[in-house]
This record gives sequence, C-alpha cells and structure tokens, in this order.
Amino acid sequence: MVRRARHGGFAARAARALAALALLLPVVGAQTAGAGPAEARAADNPARVVKEVRVDDRTLDLAVSSPDTGALFTWVRLLLPKGWSRDASRTWPTLWLLHGGSGNHLDWTANTHIEELTADRDAIVVMPETSGCSGYSNWYNGGRWGAPAWETYLLDQVRPLLERDYRAGERRAVAGLSMGGQGALKFTAVRPGLFSAAASYSGAVNPSTSHPTAVSTGPTR
Repeated sequence: MVRRARHGGFAARAARALAALALLLPVVGAQTAGAGPAEARAADNPARVVKEVRVDDRTLDLAVSSPDTGALFTWVRLLLPKGWSRDASRTWPTLWLLHGGSGNHLDWTANTHIEELTADRDAIVVMPETSGCSGYSNWYNGGRWGAPAWETYLLDQVRPLLERDYRAGERRAVAGLSMGGQGALKFTAVRPGLFSAAASYSGAVNPSTSHPTAVSTGPTR
C-alpha cells in the first residue's frame, strides 16, 4: 500500500531522495565485512522486541526496548521482501533508511513511495525511530554519557537483533534525509566496512556551521 504524502516540505525532498535511492538499491547486494564476535553475541545485547504489529503484508513494526534509548521502547519499521519468513533458511540484505529531525519510523512510508520502489527488491528495508534531535550519536551528557546512546542502540543492538531473529543478512546499505543523512555518513565513517554503500539527502553534515541565510548574533568560528 502506498500512502499519500502529508508534509509538503519533507515530501518534496524525499521525492528527490527516492529518485537517487533507486541508484543505491542495486549496491545493497555487495558483500560487506561481518560483525565482530563481541558485537554479535546475543548474550551481550540488552535490546528486546516487546511487541510486533503486522501493519500489512509487507510492513512489520517492532517495539524495541533498550536501556540505551532512555525510552520505554522505540519503534523499528521493516518492509519485507517477497518470500520473507522468520523461519527461512536464507537471509536478506538490508537497506537502512534514517529519518530527519523531528521525524520517526513512519516518515519514509508516510511521505514517500518507498514501498512501491522496493516492491520487487530482494532486500529488507529497516526504518528505525530515534528522537527528534538524536544526531544518531551517543550523547555526551556533560561527560556522564549513558542514555540516549543512539549509535550503540542501532548498530550494536538493533542490527544484531535483526540478524539473529528477522533474517537480516550481513550485506547492508544506509541512507538518510537531513539529520538522517548526517547519520548515514557518520555510521559509515565510524564503522568502516559495516555498510557497503551510503547516501545522504539534504544531509545536515556540518551542523556547527551557520546557514548562509540564518541570522547570526556573533562570529561562527
């Protein structure tokens, strides 16, 4: 089912992103480095799926609980390929799509035609929820660190959970819009070999630099 776009600004940018995303999808099949043994051990993973919601034939929403999010649970939306089953003897490559600021796991299906674009692709599309300003980072918290730790949650908890229980394979690509574009490039930089391809659409890749049209009250550097 393809949903009508609800937010004009997001929809316009996402439509352009999807046109480029079509070029990224074939790369998902490229082989990437596997996870290290310490990452993949189920016993080390505190994340748990506490609820599953089957939205339609292809769409599965997972409520994932983790102490590293600072929330009771956060959602992960999956778009599943033809023939997918938790009991399948094979795995599928994954395409991770990251939402922008103030967004959530619904953005890509609510405001784009990602379902239609990936209908015949042999891959699982992973659309996780973070916070509205997560930065896809482990927060410094004034030197205390701790929750939220979004990089740890997504890459060291959600990823191996999907690979263990939902037939996600070790071939991966990642893309994102705005803040998600920043996250896509950040993940590939800090975890070399984890993703075989990355794309950033209108990515907030240098948040420390003022926008040229923004009003500045002082020097920016």
